Amino acid sequence: MKFDLSENMEVNFHMDSIGCMNDFCENKSQIILKLRTADLCLSCLQRLDDNGVASGIIMQSLAIFEKIRSQLKFWQGLSRNAKPKKLTITDKGKIQIGELELRLTPLEKTIWVFFLSHPEGIRLAELDEYEMEIFSLYQLMKIRAARENIQKLVDNIDGNFSYNKSRLNKKIRDQIGEPLAHYYCITGIPGEKFSIPLERTFVSMPDDFQVNQA
Repeated sequence: MKFDLSENMEVNFHMDSIGCMNDFCENKSQIILKLRTADLCLSCLQRLDDNGVASGIIMQSLAIFEKIRSQLKFWQGLSRNAKPKKLTITDKGKIQIGELELRLTPLEKTIWVFFLSHPEGIRLAELDEYEMEIFSLYQLMKIRAARENIQKLVDNIDGNFSYNKSRLNKKIRDQIGEPLAHYYCITGIPGEKFSIPLERTFVSMPDDFQVNQA
């Protein structure tokens, strides 16, 4: 389409989402709209034609978009039919999802149980306000728990915490499998609250793991 990125963004992208694959999607939650439509608007198609893009390439691109849309519809249907399994946390910190024991490091367990204890969600920028609560959980998960590990976790949101959260979510997906893992991963949009979407009626854990010392 011969975008000139030195021009204003409005020249190249749709700043307001219309369901075109060239929607800018400043709010990342809008990405789902263009994946559901998986289409190019008439003005973008015209721009491709004006710039001499071969119709075969355009048709191939649209076919790829359509495959994405079909897979998304299938995935969403599958996700709706996948029912969460009961989650049990023992007083020793063992995590059981259905018949499967979830194997995580003490720090990963700490992060996960902390978010599980806050169904209302937590903004990452406010994580340092919960340092004592997180450290209390860490002491339950690890003998001779080092306070500095939690300080690093809450003081370096863009680095240490994000790395640990991503690694934790990957382990959950690897061990449980999709789409069931969706219920148990820490999810959210940057700048807004992160949480674990599992309904708490499926959760059983000791009172010690529900500390609230923020």
